[in-house]
Amino acid sequence: MSLGTIILIVVALALGTGLGYYLRLVISLGKKGSMELEIKRMMITAKEEGQRLLDDAKKKADQRMEELKDEEKKKEVEYKKTEDRFIKKEELLVINKEIALLELGLKHKNNEKEQQEEIIKRLEKEFAKKWILWKKIKYLRLKDYQD
Repeated sequence: MSLGTIILIVVALALGTGLGYYLRLVISLGKKGSMELEIKRMMITAKEEGQRLLDDAKKKADQRMEELKDEEKKKEVEYKKTEDRFIKKEELLVINKEIALLELGLKHKNNEKEQQEEIIKRLEKEFAKKWILWKKIKYLRLKDYQD
């Protein structure tokens, strides 16, 4: 092998190594750029997915809030109806109590009336007996005067 051939081989080897290194650098930079693009694309996708999930969660939370408000309104209406029924029942109880007291008072008045009527009948009987007795006494006195 001649010196020219060896130099040519060394130069070719050096050029091949330099060219290989440069190509590897260009390819790695291209890959690095595409990796960065891929990472950015993944980040954008993740942000979009996160925003979509956040929007869905907010929408579900709003729907649930509406459902809870509706349930609260229904329960409030039921509570008001129940309260009205209790008030009506309480009013009926008060009215029934008043009626019972009036009936008791009426019975008491009837009893008093019956007692008074009995006293009047008894007094009438006594008066009738005393009247008859008085008439008898008067008759006997008249008879004694005439004799």
